[in-house]
Amino acid sequence: AKIAELHKLGEAAIITELTTVAPYVTAWLSLKTEYGRNLEVAKIIKSVFVEEMLHMSLAANFINSVGGTVNLTSMALLPQYPTPLGSGTFFDLMPAFYLRVLLFTSMLESCTQMNALNGSNASPTIFTGNVEWQVNMDAWHNPEDQTDSNNDSLEGSASIPISLLYTPLFPIVNLQNAVEAVIEIVYQGEGGSQCTPFVTDPTKENPNPEKSHYYRFLEIAHQKEIVKMNVPNGWNAGAAIPLNEDGVWPLVKNPQNGMYKENTKAWKLNLEFNRIYTTLLKCLQVSFGGNPSLIQGCYSYMYQLTGGGQ
Repeated sequence: AKIAELHKLGEAAIITELTTVAPYVTAWLSLKTEYGRNLEVAKIIKSVFVEEMLHMSLAANFINSVGGTVNLTSMALLPQYPTPLGSGTFFDLMPAFYLRVLLFTSMLESCTQMNALNGSNASPTIFTGNVEWQVNMDAWHNPEDQTDSNNDSLEGSASIPISLLYTPLFPIVNLQNAVEAVIEIVYQGEGGSQCTPFVTDPTKENPNPEKSHYYRFLEIAHQKEIVKMNVPNGWNAGAAIPLNEDGVWPLVKNPQNGMYKENTKAWKLNLEFNRIYTTLLKCLQVSFGGNPSLIQGCYSYMYQLTGGGQ
């Protein structure tokens, strides 16, 4: 019963990450980036939703690691917009949820190990899933296929930008890996840190340290880049990040099938977009369900969604 509850928490984690992707992609698609207009804003938003997909993959690895099943096609689980997820600020909400996941996982693992020491014939660990089912960076991203990563136009590029973290996606086979996954999701994601906006330190290869999602959105809100200073935890406002409001498409809020007259162009485009999105979710479910090498085939549906969204 306890492990089933843990499966539900893992399920909630993957749906939480999936829920954030759609609004971010919508915001990205709403920007007009020709002639360099709103290009920096588009880059920030794109970097965030790509990392949310990485977090979703980590959550899927966690579910697999404890013998659960990833479900991305149940209408009872999929987010409906507007969603209550953001009823509190992500800054407060996300760390609290993942702390609950972590504490519950630690408790179950400790109890399982104690039972094994006391002579139980059960497995000495809750991490009994098949590691070969899990997605790693080899499946997610092939550096040899990387092209010009500076091409961030809405027309897309052949590259999939990834986090500056050394190994942002990894298999989970024990409690330490689970802790590392939660730390990455929270500190890189909306949780961030109230002490510093930076997730990584500057290096020779990456002189600009990575910022958590909360602070990246803060850059957009204040239209200023956050830069690191040469003092402990020091940071200040840097170059301008202009947001041209005349360069934003007027989108329909929370479009539903019933909003469009049947057989009109808008109705057909909406239907096609929904079809591609459903196919993508099915593809990801198969990939996360024991076929990690198939995830690269899901990228084609991601690019189709970009075209369909435009």
